[in-house]
Formats: sequence, C-alpha cells, structure tokens
Amino acid sequence: MLVKKSESDEGLAEKLGLRLDIPPQLLRQLLARATDLVRSRLLAAATELGDGLSGELKVWDRAGGVDPDFQFALDWDLLMRFATAEAKIVRLPYFLGCFRVHAHQKTSQHIHSIGSDEMTRIRTRLHPHGINPEMIHKYARKARFWGAICSRLAELKIRL
Repeated sequence: MLVKKSESDEGLAEKLGLRLDIPPQLLRQLLARATDLVRSRLLAAATELGDGLSGELKVWDRAGGVDPDFQFALDWDLLMRFATAEAKIVRLPYFLGCFRVHAHQKTSQHIHSIGSDEMTRIRTRLHPHGINPEMIHKYARKARFWGAICSRLAELKIRL
C-alpha cells in the first residue's frame, strides 16, 4: 500500500527508501517504481551502507538486515554485521542526523541492563576468546578524542 502511495509522492518514496529497517523486497519495489530523481537519491544513500544496490542489496542480504532480537544495540549489531559482510564503511564529513538526550530515553534507562547484555553478545560474537575491558576503554577514548577533533574542525568549516 505504501509503495502504491509513494508512486505519486516523491517525498514519501524518498523517506521510505532511506529507512534502515526497510525490508529489501520493499526497497526493490520502491526503486522499480521511483522517479529517476528519487531512484538516484536512494541509490546514492545506499552506497553509504556498503556496496550499494547495483540491482540488489548485496551487503544488506549478506548481513541479514536488522536483527529483531535486539532492542538496544540493533544499530551497532547491524554495522558489525555489515563489516563482517565486507561492506565498505566510511566516515562522511557532514552532519547527517542526531538524537536528543533526556532522562527517560532508552539509552539512559537501559544502558546497564539490556544495553550491556546486548553489547556483550555482540562483543562475544566478534571476539569469542574474550576482550579486555581496558581495550574497550582505550578504543572508546580514542573514538571520543577523534570525534571531538572532527567536531571542532567542522566548527571551523574544515572537513576531514
């Protein structure tokens, strides 16, 4: 039904196609019926997720899409499965989105319960022989440091 409605609404077609949780078969239907402009935008956005579409969602299919068993770390799980599926993942030097922080959000409420359990599940899958917690903190510090550097440079209109 949404695919049919999107045939006459380019904005709806683009919004649907850019969702990360869209089933591959629905995205294929959208692409088949989209205008040239919307199709080019969706294909350009899809290349940010990996190999791109070139007729099929190769990386999405190899990674298996979003795992509905995850409630908290589903994005991290998907990114790790994309990496395992040999997707090309790059950092784009542009602000693409955000989320607001508040006391009742899922991240704040469940980081030490559901979040911790799910992150441990992902780490165990990636490192079956275990991982040193200090190593996790080392890489987290490095990521925060470089995030701060990139943020400051972006304020100065310098893109890395």
